[in-house]
Amino acid sequence: MDYTHLDLKDAFKGGYDFVNNDADPMETTYEEWKQSGEPEISPLGGSTYYTSHGTHVSGTIAGQGKNNADIAVTGVAPGVELYGYKVLGPYGSGSYSNILAGIERAVVDGMDVINLSLGSNHNDPLDPTSIAINNAALAGTVAVIAAGNSGSDLYSLGSPGTSALALTIGASDYSITVPTASAAVDNLSFTDLRLLAKNYSDDLNALKNQALSIIDVGLGYDYNYDGKDVNGKMVLIERGIFSLNEKVMIAKKHGATAVLLYNNDPKEGQIPHYLGDGSEFIPAFALRVRTSVKQTSILMVS
Repeated sequence: MDYTHLDLKDAFKGGYDFVNNDADPMETTYEEWKQSGEPEISPLGGSTYYTSHGTHVSGTIAGQGKNNADIAVTGVAPGVELYGYKVLGPYGSGSYSNILAGIERAVVDGMDVINLSLGSNHNDPLDPTSIAINNAALAGTVAVIAAGNSGSDLYSLGSPGTSALALTIGASDYSITVPTASAAVDNLSFTDLRLLAKNYSDDLNALKNQALSIIDVGLGYDYNYDGKDVNGKMVLIERGIFSLNEKVMIAKKHGATAVLLYNNDPKEGQIPHYLGDGSEFIPAFALRVRTSVKQTSILMVS
């Protein structure tokens, strides 16, 4: 975690880094990526070399609400003493041995509750990490585990969330109205654009009756922007390979005004996800299928 964050530093009490074998459980930073010479985005899974998820989860738990920003988070347990055990490194990946060592160290150090917002893509209650969580629970430590993000099919729960003695938590959702938009592109009309993401500060009404050039940036990797001026323009991005939120974040980094993100599976129809509001986003709309045209006017947002 980034224990120097204003919303975390007063709660942070210590921990250990099993990736680098030292007592500094800091996230893998952007500066470390710059010095590494490695790809920014993993070709295997689409994650960035630098990480932030541990900080995100720590804020949900122990956020102090002290950051001088528009969004300052107070966690669900702001009075907690927070320890960090880093078991995943660059690209958010790591080894079984580090995860097992982290669980054991947390128990030995006397943690009352341990949270593992991590998991594998297989379902096995006899997985070594699941067994380790069972043993931690038997030793008196409450273990809270992420259920995973592998979908709604049978056996989508990932290990160690499969542990019989863990508190395994999945996301809940509720009905919301997602804004939609209509657009005219040359002689074509689209009436089913659906908002995918936006910044907290974005006013979608500002896009009404605006003509924006569209620049095709393929899958939306950083290198897809090479030699292309997207400042003040809308980028067309294909879904696939790496996460939707990273595609929108990269578009923002390169100066785009908005994103059209089309589904790479036309049979599915609309992209079945909504990212919501985030400080790292720009207005992004989901498109059912690819369009090859280069000009668009946003006609209506409702």
